Amino acid sequence: MKDYHAKRIRNSKRLLLRKVRKQRTAGKKRCWTLWKGIMRGGKILSVVLVLSGFAAGVHALLTSPFFEVKEITIVGNHHLPEDVVRRYEKRLLKNIFRLSLEKVQQDLAREPYIKEVFLRRELPDHVYLKIRERRPFARLRTPEGDRLIDREGRILETVRGKAASSLPLLHAKKKGTPSPKELRAALRLVETIENFGYPAPAEIREIELSSDRGMILHPVAGGFEICCGSGDFLQKLVLLKRVVEDLAEREWKVQSIDLRFRDQVVVRTERPVRVVREVAS
Repeated sequence: MKDYHAKRIRNSKRLLLRKVRKQRTAGKKRCWTLWKGIMRGGKILSVVLVLSGFAAGVHALLTSPFFEVKEITIVGNHHLPEDVVRRYEKRLLKNIFRLSLEKVQQDLAREPYIKEVFLRRELPDHVYLKIRERRPFARLRTPEGDRLIDREGRILETVRGKAASSLPLLHAKKKGTPSPKELRAALRLVETIENFGYPAPAEIREIELSSDRGMILHPVAGGFEICCGSGDFLQKLVLLKRVVEDLAEREWKVQSIDLRFRDQVVVRTERPVRVVREVAS
């Protein structure tokens, strides 16, 4: 006969041991889950504390009077109007970390007189501003008024009266701004006269921009004109110098000198029209 009683005892022990093991495993799991929660909470708390500290530090930097801009150094400014300078100084007089230097630099670059601009912060309270300016090179006269322009033909400002009278005067008699081609030719002629040294700038009253005859020099002495046309102005000025010296010796009263033809100068005087030819040596 089987010992059912003993078998039931053995089964009960197994069940009891299994139950104890389950209880121990569940306890370990609860402890591990609790520990993981504590660790996760600690990490979150650490992140919160770090972010709070960082935010407090940033707030302190952005609001501290110690970092308020108190000094602005501007280098290279000679033509920028005083009201424009003050307007940008007002924009820079704030907390040095709140400055949008890129935005200020972009706005400054749009000013007519500014060609290049550079800004930098110098902690704790100094801003350095360096400007490379466009310089007035000539005075452009149109029926709408006079304007100062640089070597590239960019309009810098409108002028009135006798201001900037020492600059070469470019006179466009047609309404509106001259075409870029005409303006480039006129500026090239001014540069050629400046580099060649003849005629003296003080002897030229104005340079007329003509759509059909090109560039025309009007001497201060008046009474005649020098038609330069377009193209190689240096060669034309070399011929002009030789012809003027010859005319001075002959004491002829000149009405016009035309340099538009290759290797020759057409001179119109009170006498019949004469053609002075120059052969390249």
